[in-house]
Amino acid sequence: MKNNRIYKILLLLPLATSLFFTTSCKKKNKFNYDNFFGMCEVCGELSNGVDYALTNDAIADKAKAMKCKSFRIWISIKDLFNVDEEDNLTVNQFYYNKMLQHCTKLKDAGVKNFLMMYTTFIYPSDYVPTTGYVVPDPVTEYSTYIRFLNLIGKASAKLADCFPMATIVEPGNEPDFPYTECIHKNGFTPGGSHTINESYIFTDDEKASIIDDMCWYAKKYLKDSGHKDVKVSIPGLTNVEDNDTPAFLDLMYSRIESKCLPAGQEYSDTNVSNYFDYLNWHPYTDNNQTSTDDDWLARQKKLYQVAIDHDDDGRPVLFSEFGSSDFGGELGTTNFAETQNFIANEIYIKGFNLIKRELPMVETVFCFRMFNLVHQQVSLDNYVQLGESNFGLFYNPDDPIIERQCKAKPAAKAIAKYFNGDDYDVSVLDSDYRVN
Repeated sequence: MKNNRIYKILLLLPLATSLFFTTSCKKKNKFNYDNFFGMCEVCGELSNGVDYALTNDAIADKAKAMKCKSFRIWISIKDLFNVDEEDNLTVNQFYYNKMLQHCTKLKDAGVKNFLMMYTTFIYPSDYVPTTGYVVPDPVTEYSTYIRFLNLIGKASAKLADCFPMATIVEPGNEPDFPYTECIHKNGFTPGGSHTINESYIFTDDEKASIIDDMCWYAKKYLKDSGHKDVKVSIPGLTNVEDNDTPAFLDLMYSRIESKCLPAGQEYSDTNVSNYFDYLNWHPYTDNNQTSTDDDWLARQKKLYQVAIDHDDDGRPVLFSEFGSSDFGGELGTTNFAETQNFIANEIYIKGFNLIKRELPMVETVFCFRMFNLVHQQVSLDNYVQLGESNFGLFYNPDDPIIERQCKAKPAAKAIAKYFNGDDYDVSVLDSDYRVN
């Protein structure tokens, strides 16, 4: 997930100069734009958090200051739930308490739209996956695969029980990325070479079917358990030109239309709305000096055209990650201040304007991410780590430069004024929750 994002930023991609969006979204601007502005951050109070300085209080403090109404929650369902021999679920109380506190503090800060993204999957108790992103092979491990799908459904329903503020579930992230660490067969080695992992990679057709199945089971269990108001989003796609994300989304629709899904059922289901409520992708620009321009807009329209071509015009869209890294001032031909101002104005603000004007199907944009990272608990090469660590709209509470701790970057200030008015007092963004 992390390497993928930086890879996207560093690519300089050739884009088509003339793409024709055959029709605009049928449901014109019917969405509640109170939920349009969202943010992303990972709870740092758990062992699988990316930075222990990012406490629940720190995150809630900035969400309140920014007045954001939507938030993408990173949640590991294999850590949230225990699975017994009969595939029944019980709650892991420690993990649950921390995540409930995380969500409750955000709700108290004014957030009302919670996108719950599964950072891991969940497995039968007698199945030992090599990573948290393993999917049992639908061909060679068919019976286990069906148990896996039912567990995804059960976990989605129980999550809705445990988190009454949840509004959308997102079972995974960036499944279309080549050789992805986000979905693979058992035996996959994290960080291993393509040669080592080649036999553990699903084809795009296989991945498309798996994502369709996971979404269908999540939606079925949510509905059957009385949580029909909790929606299902497809996992956020990358929409990087080299990945041919439109082809992947086309496969997802085609597999639904094939009358071969969902797996494990006596009947086929060709109703797209029984699989997912939202499309979802990550509209990053190519790097921190490429604006949200006409080519960027054309790329987003090209992907939505797939839905239109499959008679699904009007399907709402989430942008569950959107932003840019300033690389700590270590990358680019301009000085640091110019880079930060470019990100604020030419990526974020220009992007919001284009989305509202030209992409009426987009309901919520989740800005990635809230804070810079200084205590990364992952192993990344230095160049990738430099990029991944500097996506924040705010400096880290433990920033080595004390004067910058918890302070807002230019992008945070520009976004706050964009959504709250030019007269909004952005000095509140520089608050330090530890001294308030």
